[in-house]
Amino acid sequence: MIILGIMFVGMCVAMNMFSRARFKNNRSIFSNPRILKLANANQSTKHKTRTRRHMFAQAREQAASHHARHNKVSQASDESVEVDTVSRRLSKTENNVNNNVVELRRKLIYPSNPRLPVKQTYICTGAVVNKSLNRCSSTQTVKGGGDYYNVNPQVDLTPGKVLDEAISGMMFAELISGMGVVLGQMFKEPATINYPFEKGPLSPRFRGEHALRRYPSGEERCIACKLCEAICPAQAITIEAEERADGSRRTTRYDIDMTKCIYCGFCQEACPVDAIVEGPNFEYSTETHEELLYNKEKLLENGDKWEVEIAANLEADHLYR
Repeated sequence: MIILGIMFVGMCVAMNMFSRARFKNNRSIFSNPRILKLANANQSTKHKTRTRRHMFAQAREQAASHHARHNKVSQASDESVEVDTVSRRLSKTENNVNNNVVELRRKLIYPSNPRLPVKQTYICTGAVVNKSLNRCSSTQTVKGGGDYYNVNPQVDLTPGKVLDEAISGMMFAELISGMGVVLGQMFKEPATINYPFEKGPLSPRFRGEHALRRYPSGEERCIACKLCEAICPAQAITIEAEERADGSRRTTRYDIDMTKCIYCGFCQEACPVDAIVEGPNFEYSTETHEELLYNKEKLLENGDKWEVEIAANLEADHLYR
């Protein structure tokens, strides 16, 4: 009984879809009020154009007869001047009428935007449904003249196609295919890592937390040349120096405001003795602003902590510096 009920529901859905498709395809082109108005306007415009052309022909005949009568009582020069004047007036009148007709068509076709070009019309580029009515399944904008009809695209629906769509909807084919993609991805290696217990590789040129290095003897490398302070674009470095008893220059103050630093690496590139570097550490978030104001002791502590990694990175990148 359940199977029979499912089959009955499926047949009802298929018949409903097929009837809607047939109704959609069999709709008349003139069911749209805008298209009816446009067709009536085109017919009225053609009739007015034929009437005006007949009037122009009569006017030309009257002008020719007048010219023949006037030829008997006036000279040839006066006749030529009058004929030219009448011809110019007729041509001007005809041009004005044609411009009015074109303007009327433009207003009927583009009522919301009257500034569109008047020579913009449509031609059929799709399959012709009815040659007697010039009905097309698609349109295209081109330059030129001609009548056009914009109708719905033609869709060829068969009972077999409608039945296939109904069965696919009842069997949840899209849902089943989506679940298949999910199951396929479950057995693949994930692209993410279990941070912070797993960490990805870092480039030797990675610019992280700053550090001041020492020589292997324990002597600090910085010679207080202040090149890093001068080149820093954010003015985050402050240095004070004095001369020692042995005549060498060393810093007494080396402060870096880490909240100003933009991690450009200019300080590391300007240092002649590789004293100030940006190490591989990027996990140094704090809760207060004061903790990011590094002094000389903090920088030397970072250098002692990360000396092995910093030396390895400099060795790996020395060919490119």
